[in-house]
Amino acid sequence: MKPGLAGWLSIFFRGCAMGAADLVPGVSGGTIAFISGIYERLISAIASLDIRAVRLVLKGDIKAAWQHIDGAFLLALALGILSAIFTLAHLIESLVENQPVLIWSFFSGLILASILFLLRRVWPRSIGALIFVFIGAVFAYGLGELHMASMPVTPVFVFCGGFIAISAMLLPGVSGSFLLLILGLYQPTLEAVTNLDFAYLAVFALGAGAGFVVFSRAIRWLLSRYHDQTLLFLTGLLIGSLYSMWPWKGVDAEGLPINLWPGEIANMGGDAQVGFALLCLLSGFVLVVAVTFAGSKNDAKST
Repeated sequence: MKPGLAGWLSIFFRGCAMGAADLVPGVSGGTIAFISGIYERLISAIASLDIRAVRLVLKGDIKAAWQHIDGAFLLALALGILSAIFTLAHLIESLVENQPVLIWSFFSGLILASILFLLRRVWPRSIGALIFVFIGAVFAYGLGELHMASMPVTPVFVFCGGFIAISAMLLPGVSGSFLLLILGLYQPTLEAVTNLDFAYLAVFALGAGAGFVVFSRAIRWLLSRYHDQTLLFLTGLLIGSLYSMWPWKGVDAEGLPINLWPGEIANMGGDAQVGFALLCLLSGFVLVVAVTFAGSKNDAKST
């Protein structure tokens, strides 16, 4: 497939959407890749960063190595992701802090639409198939019930955080930012991006690179041998992630986050913003429909 400028710009902007999503605890860049129709290509490209690619480079056959790893695709996507991370970090941080109901509602709309499209693609035809959806949903729900840890921010811990978080970002419905929040590394990592702390970012990137290589191969193997079952499990992850993205939140007596009904927010004197929340949810839903339609149309032209 050799898309023209419009095709590469489409991939770049999908990367921008992935980068923006990765900045939000509870939202996964993998979800955006899944929504926009590039997930399996992304996994295949990352998994192709292997010994064969190294041998081609050592032989001086750079063109063959570039084609082997789908380099143009990865470059366009990476530029989009990095552009969003370094330009939107402060804005996303501000929105999560000041307008959490609206941003969670918007991403909930993205997830709901994605679930419907995925189920349409691989509808479970038996009780056995439903088990994969159930396992994925329970797994994502369990992650949402975890709470923040308090660990010293050492280079080894930062490396492990990068490994874990980036690995999670390869899974739709599992948020790398949320896992960083659990590990206590979300704020230090966001500050490192904002302040251009290259020493911290280099260690984090090494862990992320290792995580990409290991987990992309595992996911590619599962997709090649158990394609529908894997997609059903990933659909379950999206369903379970809706719990973490419930827009109306509070804290319990121990200071731990809990989900609340809009009426409970109103009874406590807060503004539930129900109308705006529904509008944001609908906007997210419509955006997925538009992106999915545009992506399938572009892919049809490129093949």
